[in-house]
Amino acid sequence: MKMMSLFLLIICTNFMVTTIVALCGTIGFGNLPIPASINLTALGYGKGFAPPKRIIIHATPPKRAAFVIELVEDKVPRRRTGIPFRLISRFPISRAARNARNKEGRWGLPEASGGFPFKVGQPFILEFRAGAKDIINIYVDEKYFTYFVRFDLSKITQLHIREDIIVSSITLCK
Repeated sequence: MKMMSLFLLIICTNFMVTTIVALCGTIGFGNLPIPASINLTALGYGKGFAPPKRIIIHATPPKRAAFVIELVEDKVPRRRTGIPFRLISRFPISRAARNARNKEGRWGLPEASGGFPFKVGQPFILEFRAGAKDIINIYVDEKYFTYFVRFDLSKITQLHIREDIIVSSITLCK
């Protein structure tokens, strides 16, 4: 059944329509317009990012620029929103940095260990796996890339994606 659901999700992503499909405890999107702000709680994914939750993004960077993926707390205005996790991949300098911003608007020191697993024009699968004690384990193409731990992940309600990236599908597993 899981393979059939995955097959149906892949078929859905071949059409230029944004779709939301709930299958086998997952929520999936296809051909997401960018920039995108996804309200995770409104979709039934729940608040926070704790085990066994996972976010799987199938995407392609079309240009030698940058893309940003953030897990965000639900607050307004945006400049006062906590961002417990940000991944920013910058192609000109071959750097994939992770960082976090507190509610006062201050960024911490970026972490950039693990290399640079992305290539312009090459599709990739990026997976965030919630770990114990507010750890986010990051996989690229099903290989361990790195981890990030900085702030409490229990208040995450949004997924933001922006800049130069084509997202063919997102799967939210809970």
